[in-house]
Amino acid sequence: METAGADEMPDEVERKGLGTPATRAGIIEKLVRIGFLERKGDKKTKHLIPTHKGTALVTVMPEQIQSPSMTADWEEKLLLIEKGEYASEDFMDEIKDVIAGLIQNYEVIRDSEVMMSKEANSIGKCPLCGSAVEDKAKAFFVPTELANLPSGKTSLLCEHRQAPASSPASER
Repeated sequence: METAGADEMPDEVERKGLGTPATRAGIIEKLVRIGFLERKGDKKTKHLIPTHKGTALVTVMPEQIQSPSMTADWEEKLLLIEKGEYASEDFMDEIKDVIAGLIQNYEVIRDSEVMMSKEANSIGKCPLCGSAVEDKAKAFFVPTELANLPSGKTSLLCEHRQAPASSPASER
């Protein structure tokens, strides 16, 4: 984990210090946990592979935000602020300018909502409302409380989140 991302970082970024091994490891763990990366390989050799969701995020994210150089520059300025050598107000003004520029130049990316949607497998139609029932990571999304949940599934919700007056499960 200590060398994660090292290939993409120019030398000046390395000198400025882009995170620490501990913070990089934490970031990678979070990216795996929330589904942007997955580990593939055997016990000896694991590789981090972007998921569909991770690839979609990078596709719709502006280049400027993806830059390790920008992150390193901000980290360096935060250290200077800590030492009293740079004004926090100036740093915040810079960030506001970056955000304002991104908003001004933001272009709606066609199909970005579809690209960023959670991956799910449709397993049929809801018996009450007819909407698609999707098998997602930890739950089936349907409006009824069915008695027999497969292993690891924790809840049942309809995609439009309306609670049914009655359900086939309660009529058993």
